[in-house]
Amino acid sequence: MHIKASPVITPGAFLNCIGITAAETFQMGKSHTVSSSSPVCRLLPSRTPILVLLVLGMLLCLSAVAHAQEKRRAVHIAVLVPYDNRPFTKKRMQPAIEIAVDKVKDSLLQEMDVQVHYADSKCDIAHGINGAIQLHNKGHADVFLGPVCDYAAAPVARQSVFWDTPVLTYAQAKDFRAEKTLSKVTRVGNDFFQLGEFMEAMVSFSYRKN
Repeated sequence: MHIKASPVITPGAFLNCIGITAAETFQMGKSHTVSSSSPVCRLLPSRTPILVLLVLGMLLCLSAVAHAQEKRRAVHIAVLVPYDNRPFTKKRMQPAIEIAVDKVKDSLLQEMDVQVHYADSKCDIAHGINGAIQLHNKGHADVFLGPVCDYAAAPVARQSVFWDTPVLTYAQAKDFRAEKTLSKVTRVGNDFFQLGEFMEAMVSFSYRKN
């Protein structure tokens, strides 16, 4: 006994039967040409203005959603800070970060979805780089804020070159001035080496408080 397989109604076949090609609608790729006399078309209702309008409305809605999602591309900020009681910790920095994010959302990044992700660096080499790797692998690191401690920041700063991800840090080590190996690092403030040069100049000119 031979059983004839039923034709499969694909989106492309459906659109062609009502006179709308996928290429005309989405402007991408080649549409599949389906004759109005094909078995697929015979399974569909007769072509009516209401059906055409419904399909057009659905496609316009999908196009609008896709366009909105494209414009609202997420920007992920990875914050690597300790969660303890040091001067630069999550509980002290989070309010300032939230204020800054609100400001850029109203100006520079109006069409972006800015998301902030935190990881506890513990001011430790192992925890700092582990937090950075975890956030990077999840796609949550378009930019790193921190680590703020020298030992934790060093491996993240070096790895950021291979990830092509900028790093903003308060770490003050002299090695962070190396442009070739740490080309993605931007430091907030001067390093201890420059502070030492300043104090040396003060002493050499015999500067006093009075």
